[in-house]
Amino acid sequence: MSAQLWSDEPTHLDLLSFDAVAKTVVQAVLDDALDPVTVGVSGAWGSGKTTVLRLIEDELAPQPRTDATVLVISTDPWRYDPGVGAKETLIGEVLSAVAAELARKEQPGQVRSRARAVLTTLRRRVDWAKALQVAAKTSLTLQLPSVDDLTSLINTESSSQDADAADPPSRGLEEFRSEFCTLMESAELSHLRRVVVLVDDLDRCLPETVVDTLETIRLFLAVPKMAFVVAADEHRVADALRDRFPDPNSTQQGAQERYFEEPASLYLHKIVQTTVPLPTLSRFDT
Repeated sequence: MSAQLWSDEPTHLDLLSFDAVAKTVVQAVLDDALDPVTVGVSGAWGSGKTTVLRLIEDELAPQPRTDATVLVISTDPWRYDPGVGAKETLIGEVLSAVAAELARKEQPGQVRSRARAVLTTLRRRVDWAKALQVAAKTSLTLQLPSVDDLTSLINTESSSQDADAADPPSRGLEEFRSEFCTLMESAELSHLRRVVVLVDDLDRCLPETVVDTLETIRLFLAVPKMAFVVAADEHRVADALRDRFPDPNSTQQGAQERYFEEPASLYLHKIVQTTVPLPTLSRFDT
């Protein structure tokens, strides 16, 4: 007896009326009163969150690439290299996309712009952060860094014509947020209406990656013209956050303290301003 198996892969074809969810999210990320903003798309595993992200990307794609461009960046923390770190990977993906947008708008032979100088400084900060990651890893394992590790730390920007020897050293991610804000407000990026980062599969990550990704969104990248859409089962994300933010009510020592909401959920709702739940399919629809 044979039975046909249906693919459960994400799709751009909407057969479940998820377009209503996608359009609601698009309205939120393009709302100037919500700038910056982080919107959650919540649903259980297999409920169609990735498909909704693709519909959101399609909905944003037709925006005119003239005076008001929407730059869409798709990322998947589940696939991040644990040896580099979630913070550096996410920031690097955003900077790479912004760099490509700058290159698209620049004229051949144009003198190095202020935006390009700031971008170079930000990339150096990421390089230093990666170096600290490798140093910490090798000190724990008592091994020398591998050739690949050392190669990844070479700042190619410093050897290019964009580099400026007079720039002050930029070690680590200190002051990153203020400099990133300066970059986003630069005249060279004035055509950008919004940079929308679509974050998928966060609920499948290890607790450390979940916390680092959310902290990066909140502490480093949440500046005007930035919008984030986080597709995840918020209950599973809260489970991952409990390792970092345990509930004092669950211990005898903190039994006297009472919260209307546990710390893990409070932390998540502090970063994700609003969540759009995916509607549960009826038995008939299923």
